[in-house]
Amino acid sequence: MGKQTVLVLGGGISGLVASNVLKDNLGNHADIKIVEQKKHFEFPPSYPWVMLGTRTADQVQRNLDILKKKEIDVIWGEVSGINLKESSVKVGDSNIFYDFLIIALWSKYAPEKIPGLLEN
Repeated sequence: MGKQTVLVLGGGISGLVASNVLKDNLGNHADIKIVEQKKHFEFPPSYPWVMLGTRTADQVQRNLDILKKKEIDVIWGEVSGINLKESSVKVGDSNIFYDFLIIALWSKYAPEKIPGLLEN
């Protein structure tokens, strides 16, 4: 049996922890791939420090390219469909096939939905 592919949807806290733990435990026995839209991971619990000026935005985010060092592949794009029967995920014009799927999509912030938040 060849390497199996674990596909993680989402490069937020849950997706990063899952992919790192799996890579640490499975090593080269599995290919770990993450699908993510953003180039940077942001750590939302640190936002109050940014707001108070004790941290900068750069201090609470990391470029996801760092995962290459651990041999975790990052696929940049938006998930537009999941086909459970074919074990594939549609990202852009491509279908990405997997043996195991982890859905760890994080919430999308919409500050414009709260009157006055963007202005203040």
